[in-house]
Amino acid sequence: MPVIDYQGDLAKAVQHFWRTRVAQQKRQGKKARKKDAGSRGAVTGGKHADEFVGLIGRMVCDAGLSYAKRYELVCERLLRERLYDAACFFTSNAEAGLLGGFTEPNPELSLKNFAISLHARVSAFVALAGEGATKKK
Repeated sequence: MPVIDYQGDLAKAVQHFWRTRVAQQKRQGKKARKKDAGSRGAVTGGKHADEFVGLIGRMVCDAGLSYAKRYELVCERLLRERLYDAACFFTSNAEAGLLGGFTEPNPELSLKNFAISLHARVSAFVALAGEGATKKK
């Protein structure tokens, strides 16, 4: 059985998390000149969790993707219980991945469905934002 030790990776991910939050908080609002309230600006940049995502990915790969079905089921559950608006699930191995190959084992969790949902959500947000700007005039 392989040695499962991710303590060093976790320490790097935690360090990245806090450094990125601080950096995002400092940068937040510079372009639009509008700052989020409280510590929200530290996370709206979206990069603070990247190392955790990478760590989980390495753990899954190290486990031989044996948990792929579990992740698929979790994504399904999050959608069906309406905890998430959309999710995308695909798998890839090192050989096919080097050529851009991947598999979408569940049509409900396809990139196409995810993109359609994301597009609809963004379009609705833009429309609502436009209504708000019109009402303010």
